[in-house]
This record gives sequence, C-alpha cells and structure tokens, in this order.
Amino acid sequence: MDPQYVDHSLIDVRESQDWCVSVSDVCPECGGVLKFDPSRKRYVCQSCGLSLSREEIDEIRYKDQKLNEEEEKERVRKEYLKWWSTKK
Repeated sequence: MDPQYVDHSLIDVRESQDWCVSVSDVCPECGGVLKFDPSRKRYVCQSCGLSLSREEIDEIRYKDQKLNEEEEKERVRKEYLKWWSTKK
C-alpha cells in the first residue's frame, strides 16, 4: 500500500478495499474514524454515519481553530488581569 494524497490537504491515506482510510481525520461529532468513499467523494464516519466533503471538514477545522485562538486570548487576558489586580 502506497501513501496517497487526497485533494489539497496532503493527508497520509491508506487504501482499505474500495474505501480510503485517512490517518489524521477524526469525526468532528463523535471522534470516530472518517473513511473516504471515492464513489460519493465524501468522508463518512464509521461510528455515527456523518458524511462530509473535504471542504466541510476544512471549514469545521478552521472554525474550531479560530474558537481555540479566541479562548486562548481570553484565558491570557484573564490571567493578566488577575496578576495585575493582585499587584496593586
């Protein structure tokens, strides 16, 4: 089995029968394994059945990344305010 690349994501993929199993893709809903169905050109979760395109997966990840960045900024701001208020 040779590694392949799917779309623009450059994710290591291994073929399993007629489905491709992406090593780094996990379901955003349940954390299950996403497998690529070449006939539908969609990723399907093996646990909950969620079906997503590569673009939908990228969009979800982008939103999660932005949310995590905002949460981190808020955490740092609160830590600073706590430190600043104890120094007075």
